Amino acid sequence: MDEDRLQFRAWNSGKMIYFDKGYVGFMTTDEDTTKAGLFFPMMNKKFYMGSMLVMQYTGSKDKHGTRVFDGDILQRGMEYIGVVKWDDDGWVVSIPEHLQIDMFTGFKLNSFLQEETVIIGNIHENPELLTERVA
Repeated sequence: MDEDRLQFRAWNSGKMIYFDKGYVGFMTTDEDTTKAGLFFPMMNKKFYMGSMLVMQYTGSKDKHGTRVFDGDILQRGMEYIGVVKWDDDGWVVSIPEHLQIDMFTGFKLNSFLQEETVIIGNIHENPELLTERVA
C-alpha cells in the first residue's frame, strides 16, 4: 500500500487531468448545481474548473507500478474484469453482471490485486471495455 493516497485526478470535458501534490480537489453542492475545483493550500486560493468528476488514488498499484484510481478498469488474468470503486467497506473491484463467470460480484481491492492484475482503462475514457470480455 502506498502511503501517499491523497492524490487525485479529474474527468473534465472529455479529458483526464492528474493533480500533482499540493492540489486538493473539492466539490460544493447547492440545490441545483455541483461545482468542482482545486484548492492550493500553499496559496490559500480556490479555483473552480467547471463541471468535473474528482477521483481519488486508492493507495495501490497494478503489476506495472501504475497508480490505481477510483473508476479504473482492472483485469486479473483472463478471468476477471472489474471497476474500482469505494463502498461502505473500503475500496472494492465490482464485476459487472454480464461479465461475471461465477458467483463473485466483486472483491476487496487488495485481494483482487495479484501479480497479473493490470489497469486496462477507466470508465470515462474506455467504457467499451465493460461491454464485453477482453481477450
